[in-house]
Amino acid sequence: MFSGNSSFGVIVWQLVAFIVFLACGVSVLMAEDGFVFRSGRFELPPARLILPVVGWREWLALPELGVDWVKAKIDTGARTSALHAFNVSAFTERGESWVRFEVHPWQRDNVQSIIATAPLVEMRHIRSSNGKEELRPVIATVVRLADVSFVAEITLTRRDVMGFRMLLGRQAIRDRFLIDPGRSYRGTRPKRRASTKTA
Repeated sequence: MFSGNSSFGVIVWQLVAFIVFLACGVSVLMAEDGFVFRSGRFELPPARLILPVVGWREWLALPELGVDWVKAKIDTGARTSALHAFNVSAFTERGESWVRFEVHPWQRDNVQSIIATAPLVEMRHIRSSNGKEELRPVIATVVRLADVSFVAEITLTRRDVMGFRMLLGRQAIRDRFLIDPGRSYRGTRPKRRASTKTA
């Protein structure tokens, strides 16, 4: 009789352990999907914790500048974002400072260009990755990345010989995205376009 009760007790404890194991497994899966377990039930965490994941390089848009697509490096090593621009000139309109510039949005394509204007935030001294300091115009414009739109400050500079037409720095991505350094183009991307003359 004692042996039978002992066997039954072992079975009960095995069932309890199995249920706990399943519960822990569900907790892990739910946590990976953005849920947390609190007060005996699963809840969504605060909105600030649910961030879209992007890769180390992405296609994004600058709709206010008329740039539908530009390939950008998501650069956590850079504080400020930068956009390749040339023929940059400042002007005043109705007492406000503006800047006019041209953009080559496509990599290795110096034929197609877009003329854009934007309010000038300020002229700022920026130290580049090679250690040189440059006085650059700063604009604030809407950036659209992975179906998320936000306003970011962007400096204008020549990036002809750089690998990307644009860098998206820490100030722009902080509290908006998580970065997967092993992936690329997790967001939206343009359809393949016909090749053009390159330089």
